Amino acid sequence: KIGSILSGIIQFALLLLILSAISVALLSRPNGLFSYKAFVLSSGSMSPTIPAYSLAIVKPQSDYQKNDVITFYTNDQNGTRQKLPTTHRIFEVKPGENLGFQTKGDANQDPDPNITPAKSVIGKVIFHLPYFGRFSDLAQSRNGLTYLIIIPATIIAYQEIINIKNSLAKIIRDRKLPPLSKKWNDYL
Repeated sequence: KIGSILSGIIQFALLLLILSAISVALLSRPNGLFSYKAFVLSSGSMSPTIPAYSLAIVKPQSDYQKNDVITFYTNDQNGTRQKLPTTHRIFEVKPGENLGFQTKGDANQDPDPNITPAKSVIGKVIFHLPYFGRFSDLAQSRNGLTYLIIIPATIIAYQEIINIKNSLAKIIRDRKLPPLSKKWNDYL
């Protein structure tokens, strides 16, 4: 009985791991999932509010207010958009025709040097999972597919095959049927 309870717990944990990996992978796609997107904070600029390597779940909003934590794209000195977005707090809203935001990381002394145009904002951080960014990075890697999906799925499938075998053996025992033989024709 303890073995079946332990087996159930392991199966649940593995299934949860698989679903988490798939969810993170879907949220991390460029289009996200149901307008939600996931981003890994690679620096500690938002510490202690959001530690480095946290997974931030972001959703676009119709408007943004002072103190909202937003994720946005920045441009380098040549005006080229950076590949990795930045997540900082809105320090000041710059209203007007060219709506923009002065942002600042919670751990930074000074505000960011450039105003972030509203069109560069990806969305507001709805919640974050501390240190879950490492899991996200693993889930999106080639090895992550193996470690987080294929191996757990194989273990679950193996456990289910054993459960089916044991159930069939119990049915045969209860019906007092002869044991399974290698000759399939005996049962056809």
